[in-house]
Amino acid sequence: AEMDGAGAELVVAKRLDGQRAERRPFLGEHRRDLALGGAVDAGVGPAGQDNLHIAREIFAAWNAHDVEGFVKRLDAKTRWESDVFPAPFSGHEGARQFFKVYLTAFPDLHLDLEQILAAGDSHVVVRWRSRGTHLGPLGDIPATGRKASNRGCTVMEIKNAKAAHAWVYFDNAHLLRQIGVLPGSGG
Repeated sequence: AEMDGAGAELVVAKRLDGQRAERRPFLGEHRRDLALGGAVDAGVGPAGQDNLHIAREIFAAWNAHDVEGFVKRLDAKTRWESDVFPAPFSGHEGARQFFKVYLTAFPDLHLDLEQILAAGDSHVVVRWRSRGTHLGPLGDIPATGRKASNRGCTVMEIKNAKAAHAWVYFDNAHLLRQIGVLPGSGG
């Protein structure tokens, strides 16, 4: 944010075409985002702000280990994909199973949001860091008792106030080194 000549706050962003865009924050924007632990996102309209809020709620449900809180923010036909998942998961039942796999493996799992950005009126990009202790099976990998921390990124498509599709990116080899499955320090 910057101040204009009269001392009023301006939100300044660079548009995709490289031009400078300015606007004054709409009422309540700062209060809502700061209460959710985020920063004000420059140049984002009401639909983008709503999508940011939904994404934050999804990550809050993960941190609360609230599977139903996670599922209620997903479209009934949601699809989540990643090269590190054994297979994409679809629908609410797939979401429940996916959630339980990771919370069984890492019962103290916590995700810190490092950055969250609206991409137009339908997508959100979240850069996160996960932390947890490998205390349960992760697929065929038995618990090792080792702590792990990983950075990743999730791109979500939001439709009708629900996450309809997501793509999750993180370095699985780094995670596997930390829990002792692959050689190397992982640190």
